[in-house]
Amino acid sequence: MPWKMVERQIQRTWRFRYLLILVLFLPSQLRAEKSVTKWRVTDLTGQAFFKDRPDRTTPTPLAVGSPIPSQNPVLLIAAKDSLLEIATAPSDFLRLGRSTVAEFSTNKIRLHQGSFLRYCETETIFALSSKHSDAGIRLHRSALMAEATGNGGLKIVLVSGAAQAGTDADGAKTLHPGQLLFVRGNPAHFGDLYDLDLPLLLRTSRLVNGFARPLPNLSRMRTSALIQGLNLKKRYEALVGDAPDDEKVQMWAIKEK
Repeated sequence: MPWKMVERQIQRTWRFRYLLILVLFLPSQLRAEKSVTKWRVTDLTGQAFFKDRPDRTTPTPLAVGSPIPSQNPVLLIAAKDSLLEIATAPSDFLRLGRSTVAEFSTNKIRLHQGSFLRYCETETIFALSSKHSDAGIRLHRSALMAEATGNGGLKIVLVSGAAQAGTDADGAKTLHPGQLLFVRGNPAHFGDLYDLDLPLLLRTSRLVNGFARPLPNLSRMRTSALIQGLNLKKRYEALVGDAPDDEKVQMWAIKEK
């Protein structure tokens, strides 16, 4: 795309759209030169592995304290019934759920299967993609979950804080704690927005409770969850969602009596 066309497009949009374009299209080497962040394994249940080169046939086992190179994408693998946490600081970490495979670098996460939780206290912008869809994410003092869906897209849940998600087709969308957003298709576009039972999510999610260290500001998250529950007209004891194809969204709910 000619630079003048990109420049005009940026001028017609707002700051997040500009940052989204930078994250999605700026060469990874240039981004890496700006900031080199050191990531290490800080928690591990079960088995986890990584591959730092595509030609490496056997993945390398991980242990607590293992360094994770993040200038170029590495493949992270959390095995069945395993949980992995990597961090660059107590306030900046990534958790992988069971049976999760994801390509990771400081500015990009590509989720092949499974789920993750990203927590950060400073403003963080990264590209998020799956088999068929991609989006830009901006977080600020946030905890955000993402999961690969059956149609090759993504479902995103904001657990706490402030966040925006953006696609080239739809621009930016602001998320509030407890909201679930589907991203699907190529070019990627947003599906409907759903309200989850956030108190239930905080009680039952292994990405929240399956690690030795509790999420920072968990009490504040629970307070926000209670407020969200009071604001919802309908309360649910359980809620699970998936998108098996581009035409359907499956939602299962058991309404609280």
